[in-house]
Amino acid sequence: HQFPAGLGTAIQRSTDGNPLFVVNMVDYLVAQGVIAEVEGHWRLQTVVDEVGHGVPESLRQLIEKHVERLSEEQQRLLEGASVVGVTFSAAAVASGLEAPVEQVEEWCEGLVKRGQFLHARELRVLPDGTLCGSYGFQHALQHAVVYERIPNLRRVRLHRRVGEGEERSYGARAHEIAAELAAHFERGGDLPRAVQYRQQAGHNALRQHGYQEAITHFRRGLDLLATFPDTPERRQQELAFQIALGSPLQALEGYGAPEVEAV
Repeated sequence: HQFPAGLGTAIQRSTDGNPLFVVNMVDYLVAQGVIAEVEGHWRLQTVVDEVGHGVPESLRQLIEKHVERLSEEQQRLLEGASVVGVTFSAAAVASGLEAPVEQVEEWCEGLVKRGQFLHARELRVLPDGTLCGSYGFQHALQHAVVYERIPNLRRVRLHRRVGEGEERSYGARAHEIAAELAAHFERGGDLPRAVQYRQQAGHNALRQHGYQEAITHFRRGLDLLATFPDTPERRQQELAFQIALGSPLQALEGYGAPEVEAV
């Protein structure tokens, strides 16, 4: 990924024209080794998805000031959206906020028209037939700051409601978004359902030969199960996870690997 040396101009258009934000942003990215100037161009030095990891205090304060200028409804909207992800459907956010989808879309469109925080994406048709708007944060830094400012208890409740809403809308096809549901239910404190979807997500990854991803899901499922009471049902679940874990470990490490022997 290569960008012109005038990268700040492009960033400025998506940051309410705040020059201090742009300067701090570029200085921070350079200091972290995320971008480097090469022959008059800024060149990205890392994976795009990692750019938003860690927000310097100066940028955090600037973003929070922009958030605080919004109405209470708009702030609640951004909180719900940040729980869903960097990109999100209005229906998922509506589940978290317990608000009508049409109202969420109206709030989103208001921010999009003013060029604040969100941009519009293509319409989505959910498996239950719901047609709804789709949106995304303008950049990952905004998403990270908004998510981190949500009080813990409210964040837990939002995750659980979003997970339940997504589960309902996908119905029999919920297994298709198992990894997403596992994360929502784990962060929402519903560990039995988190374990269920970790197992499904691992098998989904195996079918696509994503061995390392499958290992991550199965091991996380085992970690969660370790917090459950010691019952025959829990042991049966552990056995199923261990059997499933053996396959990707053998594929990556070989039959004689200590990890495979342990399983």
